[in-house]
Amino acid sequence: MKNKCLLGTSLFIAALTGVFAQGSQATAVTPVVIESENKLLSRSYVQAFGVLVRPPFTLTMQRENILYVLEDVRGVKEVGGLLVVEVGRGFNYIVNPKDVVAISDGPAVRGDR
Repeated sequence: MKNKCLLGTSLFIAALTGVFAQGSQATAVTPVVIESENKLLSRSYVQAFGVLVRPPFTLTMQRENILYVLEDVRGVKEVGGLLVVEVGRGFNYIVNPKDVVAISDGPAVRGDR
């Protein structure tokens, strides 16, 4: 009786080991990189600022139906899907690219949108 129990337990463990061993032999996984909308937008704005040629630059953004204007923009960088906007006096602003209404090398955009 004891031998039958040991034999049954051994077979059960061997079967489980075989099942788990087969599961670990899965095919290679191909990583899929999905860019967030914020990351794509922020990269686009960085490229757009690279095209502007007549400083001072302005960035107009809207948050909760209020327009904000950053004037004297010196540079724009993309970090983790956000825009880091550097203005003339050395200040940096972190801006969600979805809030950007306009970028310009002319006067600031004013009015409701």
